[in-house]
Amino acid sequence: MQIFQPPPRERERERERVNNSDFVFIDTPGVSSLDKSDFDITFGYLPRLECAIICQDINQGGLTKSVIDFISQNLDIKNNLIFCLTKSDLKPQNIRENIKKSVLEQLKDLNIENLEDKIVFTSTKEPNTELLNLINNNFYSKFAEIKKQKIAKNTKIFSKELSQILKQRVELIDFNTDELDEKLKNIQKEEDKIQDEIQNQQIKLDKFIQSLENKIYSECLNNIPLLKNGETQEFFENMIKIIEENTKNYFNDYFVFNANDMDLGTFENMKKDLNMNQSIKFIIAEGFPFVLDKIGSVLATIPKVGIIFKGFQLLSMPLSLAGGFLANQIEKLVAKNPAEVAKMATLVVMNFTKGYIEKISNEQIFEPLKNKLQTTKDSIGDTITLKSKKIDEIKKTKKDMEKTIIELENFINS
Repeated sequence: MQIFQPPPRERERERERVNNSDFVFIDTPGVSSLDKSDFDITFGYLPRLECAIICQDINQGGLTKSVIDFISQNLDIKNNLIFCLTKSDLKPQNIRENIKKSVLEQLKDLNIENLEDKIVFTSTKEPNTELLNLINNNFYSKFAEIKKQKIAKNTKIFSKELSQILKQRVELIDFNTDELDEKLKNIQKEEDKIQDEIQNQQIKLDKFIQSLENKIYSECLNNIPLLKNGETQEFFENMIKIIEENTKNYFNDYFVFNANDMDLGTFENMKKDLNMNQSIKFIIAEGFPFVLDKIGSVLATIPKVGIIFKGFQLLSMPLSLAGGFLANQIEKLVAKNPAEVAKMATLVVMNFTKGYIEKISNEQIFEPLKNKLQTTKDSIGDTITLKSKKIDEIKKTKKDMEKTIIELENFINS
């Protein structure tokens, strides 16, 4: 077989015409090969394919089914194809044209631009100038256009991949707030615990005050004979002892209280309370001058208890009120209704005793608990806000991703 060999200088020019730094030619085994590895190699290059020269032996009378299938699967580059009917020198001109018409018929439904001009006869016995011109006119001169097509093609490929990734991510988006829910649950438990503690302490305080009142009344009633006998100092000392011991035990469960820190202003209203019952005023007035010094000495020996009796010093009255008339009045009242005397004495004492105990309880017990409760409530509010913010952020992320997926799919399908 005679092979066409152009002169050296012409071969150099032809080589220069074929060589182009913007294109890379890859010679693959072909899609019609019976060897599966050849077939796999050819299809392995498809993602990088922007244009192709499809060579078909003219002796086969047209394109094989494998070639037709290959083109049908790569319609995005259909206008960048050149069809070479090789070994054309083996067929007479009229047969060549008939085979070309056959190829045109095979490809007519693909609507390839200028298809007839892209089917060329080649032979090793001819210079194949027509093929070189086709390469130059359809590939080299259209580099910018082919590059643009490649970018668009790859952009769609990547957009499709990104769309699939985003769809998977959307499906995996988790609105799980278990960690925050557990934290909120624990804080709410703490809130309930503090509220229970406040309630329990209030119940305990109410019971203590009621118990103290009962003990004072019982002590007053038991010591009425002391008043009847004029032993007012011992009467008040016994009452002081009851209040002192019980109050000390109650407060020492929570804190150490210094008597020097007591607010004496609390007892200013006691004078008004005394005016509510003239008989009790006489009784206490009779007893106070004799027991104030004793009260002061008792308080001085108990630094841990700031008991209310230091305030009695504010209520001292002139000794001139004491006398036979006063003693006579006390004796009559005690003889007539000792229970009423004990009741009124208890009422007056408990009026300012209860107020001061509640004041100290609020300052030392309830206020710290309420502050702790408020801090807990703030924590609950912060946690709920954080949970809501997290859910909102997740929802926004999901919405943004879904919007992006729609935009990508619109682009892919455009």
